[in-house]
Amino acid sequence: LNITACRAAACLSENARVESGLLKLVSRRDAFDPSRYYSAAVTTKDRRFWSAANEPFRLCISAKLPRNTRGVWPAHWMLPQNGLSDKCLDEGEMDITEMVTSDGLVYNTYHWMSSWPGTSCAKFNDFHKSVASQRVVPGYANDFHEYAVERSADHISYAIDGRIVGTFRAADRGFVLSESPFFLILNTAIGGGWPGMPTQDTEIGRAHV
Repeated sequence: LNITACRAAACLSENARVESGLLKLVSRRDAFDPSRYYSAAVTTKDRRFWSAANEPFRLCISAKLPRNTRGVWPAHWMLPQNGLSDKCLDEGEMDITEMVTSDGLVYNTYHWMSSWPGTSCAKFNDFHKSVASQRVVPGYANDFHEYAVERSADHISYAIDGRIVGTFRAADRGFVLSESPFFLILNTAIGGGWPGMPTQDTEIGRAHV
């Protein structure tokens, strides 16, 4: 989880704290080496998970995202509690919230392996598929906004502030939805291939609340 969730930063437990009833994930530069970064991630793995096997579920996260500048990557996402999610994307990945630019554009993405369930942990580059929606969220750093995923046996929907921004049906998109329960991850990554590495102008130190 450290490499995936914090990327070029080191995940530190002291950077995740609860203050006045709010979870805060804090990112920062090293005081002596500005090329080193520290951040935080939390997960419900092995503690709390959600499944659509018997009935649909809806999971909501109320959050203020850190003011986004180059290299800062806040995210809320879910992986299957199947013992394989640290190795491959069999049974899918639900990215509820991702932001990699300063314009407030939020991505909501579902990833899957077209090889599953026929083959387990096939080659990622050969079988990885994804579908996404996106929406600009004004005031994402100053105000709390609700980011949600709704999942049933046959579809996944993403919503922002109660408004559906994307619905993806298994039959239409050609994927198979797993019955495995999914756990939640909340994090702020620094660097990585998508947002790129921070520059000297990147503001690091604002909390993901």
